[in-house]
Amino acid sequence: MKLIIATQTSLALPLLQDLYARQQLAAVWLYDVTGEDSRQLAAQCTMLGIPVQYMHPDNPQALIEHQRDVQADAIVSCYLSFLFPPAMAQALQGKLLNIHASDLPQWRGADPLFWQISTGAESSCLTLHQIAEQADSGDILFQQEFAIHPYDTHQGLNLYLSQQMPLFIAQWWSSGGMDLKPQPQRVVQKTDKPATRPDINSAGINWQQSGCLDIFNLARACNPHLGGAAFSFNQDVLYLPEATPVSYPSYGLTPGTIVHIGEPEGLLVACRDGVLRLDIIYLSAGIFSGLRFAERYQLQVGQRFDSFPITKREKQYGRNNSQYNELCR
Repeated sequence: MKLIIATQTSLALPLLQDLYARQQLAAVWLYDVTGEDSRQLAAQCTMLGIPVQYMHPDNPQALIEHQRDVQADAIVSCYLSFLFPPAMAQALQGKLLNIHASDLPQWRGADPLFWQISTGAESSCLTLHQIAEQADSGDILFQQEFAIHPYDTHQGLNLYLSQQMPLFIAQWWSSGGMDLKPQPQRVVQKTDKPATRPDINSAGINWQQSGCLDIFNLARACNPHLGGAAFSFNQDVLYLPEATPVSYPSYGLTPGTIVHIGEPEGLLVACRDGVLRLDIIYLSAGIFSGLRFAERYQLQVGQRFDSFPITKREKQYGRNNSQYNELCR
């Protein structure tokens, strides 16, 4: 077996090293080599004598010819944002494959791990499937389940799966590899959700609608690549990379209201269904523990954080945080 690995990040390096050691790596296709990570990966491949082909969206024929030149059995897309044109999938006749971190067709899209962590999923699976005209819709060749730890962050889970890729590919090949009969994906249902690339709005906390676990999971999903789950205070955006639901009375306070500040409990905030400790807060001034942030900016019990974006209800409520305004000048 000879594989081409198409990637753009060093997260694929464990798989590349394993295939290289087994003499099963035909070449590496690299996309978006403008970043330092991609450039270092290209340099490592060159140092090892691994053929490298740079991917250009406007020249798919060069990739097809390169696959023939190195006589690869398949091309496996791994941590790649490049969308292969339909003509390539047709020309390569089932040899163009992708690794997707969900039980397809659930969570089709650019970032399935973000959405699975943010919704509190306890497990998922790696799916090796053929690349088809519609993204993440091709027939499935092989799947392997993995657990999602309740404290996994987005980056932590990505790094874990990066280490699991060699075993995943090895087990696929020992189970039959390219001789396995592809299985069509099941029919998409209304409960199947997309996994679009998250942005700042995806990271926003809505204090009125979100429970403690919702915010806890959202903070994990946003840690570290979005800075944390976003919320507002006096029209400034703050980021929450880590939070913990705690057993503490909320006294019926409006969600987002500070319930307690002090040792040993920390900075506690009322949610829709309980109380949340804000463990770490990130803002332009630096990274603070929740308690240190509250002490630095002289927050008081009864002050209230806003959602992000600020809801109509919160705009009507208004703000009078003069102490915070003065300290941030």
